[in-house]
Amino acid sequence: MRNNTKSYRLKSSLKQITFIVCLICCVLLNNTVIAQINESARYEINAKRIGVSPTDKDALPRSREFIRLDSTYYVGWMYEVLYKYERSSDYLGYKQANIPLEKALRLIEKDYGFKLRTIFSSINTFNQNQALFNDFYYICTTLISSYNSIEMPDSTMALLDKLEDYHFQRDFFNIRGGK
Repeated sequence: MRNNTKSYRLKSSLKQITFIVCLICCVLLNNTVIAQINESARYEINAKRIGVSPTDKDALPRSREFIRLDSTYYVGWMYEVLYKYERSSDYLGYKQANIPLEKALRLIEKDYGFKLRTIFSSINTFNQNQALFNDFYYICTTLISSYNSIEMPDSTMALLDKLEDYHFQRDFFNIRGGK
């Protein structure tokens, strides 16, 4: 009787272990398929954004299309918020711009944080990732300006501290023209 109980427990524990291993394999395989789908969507988004500036009148419909194609890519959120930020004139407009700006910043840091941290390691690395750096710079300066417009100095300082951790080169001679 005891051997039957032991064998039953062994069989049930093996079934549980097999189920867990199969579940883990399915999750891992599913993530690689999703990553491939996102890459094709991101390629399409990058191709479509070439002719549209984030402040054009066509930017809002484009941003919604970009978000529909891949909501985990920062470009759609960046286009939406830059369009809305340019048309904001009061506290409520700037306050509503902060949420998608923070999301765009979080997404660009999640996907390209390492590239941004090493962007000044060589001139070739910078040339390959210059558009990414420009987007990051645009998002950050807009977010800082939005925080300052609604008098949120603590958030501005927190963002500046975060940017300090990237160890970007400083423009002491104001070559970029204060953009």
